[in-house]
Amino acid sequence: MQKIFLPFLLSFFVFAVVVNAQHSRTNQDNFKNTPIVHHIPSESVLFMDDMNGDNTLTGIQSRGWFFDDVDGAGLTTVFQGNSTVFPAYEGPVTGYIGQNFNGAFNGGLLIDQWLISPSINVSAGDTLKFWHRAPDGSTWADHLQVWISSTAGTTHSAFDNQIATFDASTSGWAQYTGVIPVGGNIRFAVRYYCTNGGPGGTESDYVGLDLFEVVGTPASTPDLFISEYLEGSSNNKAIEIFNPTSSSVDLSNYRVVRSNNGADSIQYIQPLTGSLAANQVFVLANPQADPTILAVADIDTGSITFYNGDDYMALEKNIAGVWTPIDVIGILGEDPGTSWAVAGITPGTAEKTLVRKDVILFGTTDWAASAGTDSVSSQWLVYPQNTFTFIGNHTVIPVELTSFTASVSGTSINLVWSTASELNNLGFEIERKSENSDWQVISFVAGFGTSTKTNNYYFSDNNLSIGKYSYRLKQVDFEGTFEYSNVVEAEVISVDKFELSQNYPNPFNPSTSIKFSLPAASNVKLSVFNLLGQEVKTLVNGFKTAGSHTITFDASELSSGIYIYKIEANNFTQSRKMTLIK
Repeated sequence: MQKIFLPFLLSFFVFAVVVNAQHSRTNQDNFKNTPIVHHIPSESVLFMDDMNGDNTLTGIQSRGWFFDDVDGAGLTTVFQGNSTVFPAYEGPVTGYIGQNFNGAFNGGLLIDQWLISPSINVSAGDTLKFWHRAPDGSTWADHLQVWISSTAGTTHSAFDNQIATFDASTSGWAQYTGVIPVGGNIRFAVRYYCTNGGPGGTESDYVGLDLFEVVGTPASTPDLFISEYLEGSSNNKAIEIFNPTSSSVDLSNYRVVRSNNGADSIQYIQPLTGSLAANQVFVLANPQADPTILAVADIDTGSITFYNGDDYMALEKNIAGVWTPIDVIGILGEDPGTSWAVAGITPGTAEKTLVRKDVILFGTTDWAASAGTDSVSSQWLVYPQNTFTFIGNHTVIPVELTSFTASVSGTSINLVWSTASELNNLGFEIERKSENSDWQVISFVAGFGTSTKTNNYYFSDNNLSIGKYSYRLKQVDFEGTFEYSNVVEAEVISVDKFELSQNYPNPFNPSTSIKFSLPAASNVKLSVFNLLGQEVKTLVNGFKTAGSHTITFDASELSSGIYIYKIEANNFTQSRKMTLIK
């Protein structure tokens, strides 16, 4: 009887230690929990993780996060937020990531843990935001630093820009906001760094992090632009102007100007009058043009439309009393000879019809960028002389969706989509349909308004039951107009046995994915050993839900060779080999 009871007592003790390790040092009855709030993003979000899913080490790794435990790994790494300490800033009460004083290596004083984000494409000047806090009134300071890796590295040594140092808030949730100083593919890291921490130190208690966002710099405001340029035979000449905004525009603040043969000053001016409704065009045509052109003309003018292909044309706007070009054809003061080249075609502005591509949302005063050097880089489609098909009507693609995918991670389905451009995009309603239900809205993700750069979006649908699910996006603009995306599908499958899969890729350098399956919720330990049997990395050490799980193993700090990875879950144990080649 004693032999049976002792292992039970020991297993209970170990479980209790693991659970209790994820707590604070502050008396939790001495503060008032912050109420849960609901967050609706309202800015141009380049990246967002609301931390409302699985925030164990395995969970965040499945979403592209990395964790570098520089101090050598203590009793805790990162863990699901403990709502008995305090609830999340938004979403489920445990929907934040936690770290605490037990992260010190071997019960010592040093805590040096790096939470490293997925790779994000940013521009210098974009903004990083996240929420942080410690227990109210805590006297053990939780020191945080924010770093940027300009090379998108996945270990602490790759981070070359420190942008902030501060202590986690001890009076409820507080938001950190900082400017990212570099552009390109980057990663940010939140470093939990205490030199006198751990159970015996005077620093480090319990810190929570929630709702990470990287917000783009404000997009340009849409304005009128030249949507078609027609240089036909004889007097078949016309200029079309398009209004891409969501409201009517007063044309008295605009004019079209022309300069001939390389002159460095404006020679002809055509004021505009009236108003131009949203998504409509205004056509200036030569009074002797073909009847097809005149039928859609708003002004018959010979001065502006008496050109032959080597002229400078501009749409100007009165800005604070100064007439300022906002869109051009050609370069003022330069004579191209017979015409300007467009999309690599010469002649381009002579004896051709130019139509602005439907993905272009703004005018530009950079003629070289507008004309481009080939059909891909040019903003224009080049048609033969006397093509009148498009004059009097122009359309743009409100939101150009370039990809939309769904992937499964355990009992979660991750949706990822990208846009190449956006016009007046309020955002996306995410709709889900299961085998036993019709379409229903499950969330909303804010759009970028108007943008001409690639934007990436992410949403995780968590804690799903076994079954097949369909998803679609309902893109909504600021006027309420909407359009549905294509439908993507994913299936959460049942798992009938414990299994550790072969890593992929294998051999690898420097990272690889390891998948394991659990038929029931279990305490799981997944470790990596060298051939001497020494444990070199603990990848998972905690409670995991039933289903399939995938984690990323980053071996950038290990040398080439053969390694063994081993899983222990309930009474199940399995090992496999993998090869690191550098």
